Amino acid sequence: AMGSQFGDWTMGREHASWTIFNKTSGNPVHSAQTQLTRNGEFFGVYRLSEKLDGEWREAVGLDGGAFYKANGVGGWRAPRNGWDVKTPKGGSSAAIDAVGTKLRDMPAGAAKTAFLFNTFDIPNVINYMAATALIDHDDQTFQNFFVFHDIDGTGLYSLHPWDLDETFGPNTLCWEQPMADLACMQDPLFDSVMAVPELEAMYWQRVRTLVETELADNLIEDRHAALIAAVGSDLIEKEATMWGRNAADTMIDIFNDAVDVRRWVFDNEPRMVPAQSDKPAVAISDVRPGPSGDDSHVVELFNAASGSPVDISGWTIEGISATIPSGTVILPGQIVVLTDSVALVRSSLGDKNIVVVEFAGNLDGAGDTLRLSTADGVVVDERSR
Repeated sequence: AMGSQFGDWTMGREHASWTIFNKTSGNPVHSAQTQLTRNGEFFGVYRLSEKLDGEWREAVGLDGGAFYKANGVGGWRAPRNGWDVKTPKGGSSAAIDAVGTKLRDMPAGAAKTAFLFNTFDIPNVINYMAATALIDHDDQTFQNFFVFHDIDGTGLYSLHPWDLDETFGPNTLCWEQPMADLACMQDPLFDSVMAVPELEAMYWQRVRTLVETELADNLIEDRHAALIAAVGSDLIEKEATMWGRNAADTMIDIFNDAVDVRRWVFDNEPRMVPAQSDKPAVAISDVRPGPSGDDSHVVELFNAASGSPVDISGWTIEGISATIPSGTVILPGQIVVLTDSVALVRSSLGDKNIVVVEFAGNLDGAGDTLRLSTADGVVVDERSR
């Protein structure tokens, strides 16, 4: 799909936001700036992006199940008809409508907390919310996101972004807020997550990680400057002349100011948690056969820290060839379960509020040691089996 990005007068918001989501989500959406000509004459600078269609879903492993797009009527906020069913073709939105009804009407408490853990891919939701906060993507209260229901696999719902041109800018409702404030987003899923202390703690720990990495130094500004240089001042001048857009220098100044505001928001946010320890107290606490009765296995990770959640996004476990998905946070004194069959493990847990994540295969046959390492390759724990 080719878009004019006319909602973005910096020619950089969408580029920056997709870069962050692509680095953190595990489901990249490829896009690039391109020049459009008409009858051999310059017509504009556009952004060419992959559509979240069947080919993309198959490429990132979201094929099968059901795929929905919030249709502008309301998404989770609408009592009905808030979704376009992308697949299966001609399918019903009844299942996701029922989830929305529970998000809106079910009172906060133990039953609703269990519902969230048993219905949503928690690491995905935590990462999505944190990345959304970082880029100030409030243009998604009732549109501009997709939902995948992994009916044939985990059975869980996950969130996937779309249309990121109105981010990093004062045109948004949550411009000077961290987006954790319920009145700002007015999203029943976000509201429900932030009403659960355990999930809110996971959210703020993931926000801390993204602020430290993606808002660090001049990383985002340098990416934007490189994009503007790649497009070239000549094309940007033609764009400005034809469509009344900004000059390149003005684009850079506006964008850099917007990034500084997002840094200011989190620097002055009292709910932000301290930086994570360089030596987090996470251990491989158990390795046991999975509930399927075949060669499947369950691996448990335990956070022995007394008061600090630990963001283990991107950590690896040698021995099961697992990379832990973004948004996986272990609360103090709690466990995270890794398995090759999330649906079976979840059903065996009942209403226990435990994060369960999936890895692709069984225990490697080559060795008897599992080795847990951070995303930077620092070995945290080893366990023989």
